[in-house]
Amino acid sequence: MNILVVDDHQVFLQGLIFLLENNFDGVNVLTANNANTSLEIIEKSPELDLLIIDIGLPEIDGCALLKLLNERDLIIPCCIISASEEIAKIHTVMSLGAMGFIPKEWDSEQIAEGLKKILDGEIVVPDDIQKKLHTFDNLRKKIVLSKRQRDVLELLKDGLSNVRISQILNISEYTVKSHVSALFQVFDAENRMECVENAKKFGVL
Repeated sequence: MNILVVDDHQVFLQGLIFLLENNFDGVNVLTANNANTSLEIIEKSPELDLLIIDIGLPEIDGCALLKLLNERDLIIPCCIISASEEIAKIHTVMSLGAMGFIPKEWDSEQIAEGLKKILDGEIVVPDDIQKKLHTFDNLRKKIVLSKRQRDVLELLKDGLSNVRISQILNISEYTVKSHVSALFQVFDAENRMECVENAKKFGVL
């Protein structure tokens, strides 16, 4: 059995190697501390049975790595493991095909059991995270933006003023203000920064 672990936290990485070698017979554990190295290993290594990815990787994070794997048609069972429980990112990785999300706060027995279930083809997500994902998904479905509102939102993300946005989109400043006001309501925001941050949380940006 070949398992690749992608994590830049050396102490946790060593602990996970120990856990895998003591709970899975005949396991061959490969490691990488960043996405680029993991891609090199995947292309050169024998067939992998499981890919364990830390969502908070430097430069190319776990979400982006899963996207790259999909783009390259590298179909490998993947599990996300992370100290962060940011629902938007967990939603993204699950929608990209991850077979599970395992919190780093779980003890070794829970992690081992979760990984065994994933190797058996089960989807593993903690109950509390699953409930949050369901709520998050329902809220996302309620977010309906027009093309023009999306255009304004993208320019808000770039920190542009209403005047500059009106010039770029060739619309009046009054129209821009109306769109911005509507975006504040959609994303329950009181200012431009909060609007952009909330849009990111819901995967709109």
